[in-house]
Amino acid sequence: MNSESAYIRNPYTLVKQIKRKQYLRQIPAILVIIAGICLQYWFPHGGFLYYPALVIALGGIAWDLWILGSFRYNDKIAAPEAGTIVSPLEGKVKFIRQTNDLTLINISKTFLDELEIRSPHPDCVIEDEMLKLHLPAGTISFRFNAREVVWFERPDFSTGSLIGMMIGAGSCTISMPQAIQSKLKVGADISSGQSVITTTTVEDPPPPRSILVED
Repeated sequence: MNSESAYIRNPYTLVKQIKRKQYLRQIPAILVIIAGICLQYWFPHGGFLYYPALVIALGGIAWDLWILGSFRYNDKIAAPEAGTIVSPLEGKVKFIRQTNDLTLINISKTFLDELEIRSPHPDCVIEDEMLKLHLPAGTISFRFNAREVVWFERPDFSTGSLIGMMIGAGSCTISMPQAIQSKLKVGADISSGQSVITTTTVEDPPPPRSILVED
């Protein structure tokens, strides 16, 4: 088997969209850096402008570095195993709660975590700005909470494939039936498209208990 088949690479067209958005975000920061540098040359005898100009330039550099940190992504990842449902987002498991017949899992993402949103399973669909996976045991939904969530047009929904991006900090709340056993733990570090949430197997119900009645 070709070793490359064990990896999933991001399509060039999607990488191009990510980089284009990044470059557009960097333009104001670069202009601020240029303005801070140019102030010293526009007013060569204005020594009082030295420190304000330095602050402006350093602020622009910090802004640019923040943007670069917000646009980190993996060019390729290891292909997930068949039959698994993987995390769509990188981050840390903030909480796991049981409510009614559902399990709620929250994955928190910082602005330094990679921005990619990857398909948890080939049968996922985008409905009402959420990812949904309809299974015989019930529906697993993935709700994304962030200032900016972008879905790519006509993405490949193969498990682990790049389908969107979350820019900056945010979170993903996963809602799934309790009949489906989660493999995640609170506080665990999660990788987009690689960390296994669960499998498509449903947990077997406990065997019926027999009651012996003595004479």
